[in-house]
Amino acid sequence: MKRLLFASAFALTTMSAHAESSYVFDMKIGLAPWASWMPVERTPDGVQMTLPGTIDANHMDGIGPLWLLAHLRVTAIGGPGIVDFDQSELTIRFRAHNLQLHGARILWWLTRQLPLAETDPKFPWQETNWALTCCDLSSKLGEDWQTITVKMDKDPSHWTYAGTNLMHLGDWGNRYVEYPLEKVLNDSVGSLHLAIVGTNATDPPSGKIEISSISLRTLEPARRVQMIGIIPLIAQQKWDEARWHLERLMPSDDPEVNFELGHILALGLGGAQDYHGAADCLQKATSLPEARLELAKLYLYGLGVPRDQSKAVQLMETESTAVIPEAGYTLGLAYSHGIGVERNEAKAISLFQYAAEHGHAHAMHELARRLSDTDPAKAYYWYRLARDRLPPGLVGAQSDMLDWNIRRLSAALSSPSIMLEDLEIEHFHPIP
Repeated sequence: MKRLLFASAFALTTMSAHAESSYVFDMKIGLAPWASWMPVERTPDGVQMTLPGTIDANHMDGIGPLWLLAHLRVTAIGGPGIVDFDQSELTIRFRAHNLQLHGARILWWLTRQLPLAETDPKFPWQETNWALTCCDLSSKLGEDWQTITVKMDKDPSHWTYAGTNLMHLGDWGNRYVEYPLEKVLNDSVGSLHLAIVGTNATDPPSGKIEISSISLRTLEPARRVQMIGIIPLIAQQKWDEARWHLERLMPSDDPEVNFELGHILALGLGGAQDYHGAADCLQKATSLPEARLELAKLYLYGLGVPRDQSKAVQLMETESTAVIPEAGYTLGLAYSHGIGVERNEAKAISLFQYAAEHGHAHAMHELARRLSDTDPAKAYYWYRLARDRLPPGLVGAQSDMLDWNIRRLSAALSSPSIMLEDLEIEHFHPIP
């Protein structure tokens, strides 16, 4: 079953840097940034889940079967950030309709993925799960609205480690491990769950539970996710989350923050394209070679800045930027067509050669075009490499042209020449 999400309503009240902070999630506008493993519908007062939804059987050898009413990844879009849950308070306003729990409890629950340094190398990730078993919310839940506040602390008697399910998961069940409760509560980057914990998977709960609001009150304000936590999101191309976290770090003088946000804004990743915002960010990151390249592209086309092709070339020709293959390719085009610099075809070919040898597919194509008349064997070589490496979404008519040139050169070259070039193509490795 898909986890259902709706528009979010999230309010933060912070008194001072060292004062209590409150994070209020008004469900009248929707469930997000929370999610649920149950069917969810909007009501005039909040959101309503229809039980039981999808069972989570990952802890059957431990605490038992569970059904997730709602869960919040604290560092997700709309989440509070990195939270210290020790001495925090959770308040929920909810009610039930025709609820039959069959002995199940409704508990707050914390998860945390183990740091990589403490993760068993046999697994891509490991996670720990702790249930706040001291406080069963179901005992006060009825047909009328109830507001219940629960406190989280480090007292181990208030918690139960949830265990795993080796019977059904086998060795893969060892993804779930016991991890010190104190580390789960402090500086949490995990998830907060509202779970129905049962005793018998074949006797699931039924009925409906309606939630009007959830609030979290902490002794210290949640901390924003820093670059060390944003870099994995960028690597996984989770652009909406990466952009949201980067924007929360602004204004910043950190060149890396400004470069990553500027690059995302320029390409319109995770949101609307914003060339002016991209230019502002990249101007603050010009100590980084990659930022100078991205800023040069904006000057080249006059996006978010006045068009200045000479300045674009100057930025790309700085020593540490010029060695980037993409810069070599773009400079090659500039010198070939006399854009922002005096036309110099010999230099353009040299730049395309450099970028092509470093694996740049478009530079391979440009180089092949310029070698067709003077060195058809090498033109065939680069056309073939370009054809194999151009991104599928960018090929289209360009692929037809590449295929036509490959066929044309194949007909003109001798069989031994083609065999030699094909062998070299097979063993091609870009210069790192």
